[in-house]
Amino acid sequence: MNMFSFCSSFLRRVLLALLVAGVVLPGAGCDNTTSPTPVTSPVTETWAGSFQPNGAASRSFIAAQAGEVRLQLLSTTPVNITFGLGFGTADADGRNCTITDSVLTASSADAPQIVKAVTAGTYCARVHDPGNLVVTNGSFVVSIVRP
Repeated sequence: MNMFSFCSSFLRRVLLALLVAGVVLPGAGCDNTTSPTPVTSPVTETWAGSFQPNGAASRSFIAAQAGEVRLQLLSTTPVNITFGLGFGTADADGRNCTITDSVLTASSADAPQIVKAVTAGTYCARVHDPGNLVVTNGSFVVSIVRP
C-alpha cells in the first residue's frame, strides 16, 4: 500500500464519518414529537370592576372542559353592601351575557355564592347594583374558578 492510497482511504473514512455524524447527530437527543398540552384544571382568576348606581358589569370566560364554576364575591366598596352576583351563558364572542342563576349577596371570604356544573363552553359572570348605591359608584372583586 502506498502513501497516496493510505491517505486517500483515510480521508474517505474521515469524510464518511463526518457525513454520518452530520446527518445522525443533529437529530440525536431531540424529540420532535409534539404532545398536546394538558389542560390544568381548575383555573382561578380574579376580576375587579366598578359601576355606577343601578349599573352592572359583566365578564365572559371559557370553561375548557366539563366541571364546576364557582363565583365568589370577595369584596365590595362600599363595604358590607349587598350586590347582585350572577352566572350565565355568553355568546361565542363573549359580548352578550344571559344570566341563568343569580343571588343577592354581601362579600364573603368563606365560600362561593354560586357553584354551577358546566360543560365546555363560554360563560359569564355579572355583578350589579340592585338599588343599594345612592350617590357613589360601587366596586367589587370576584373570584372565578373554572374548569
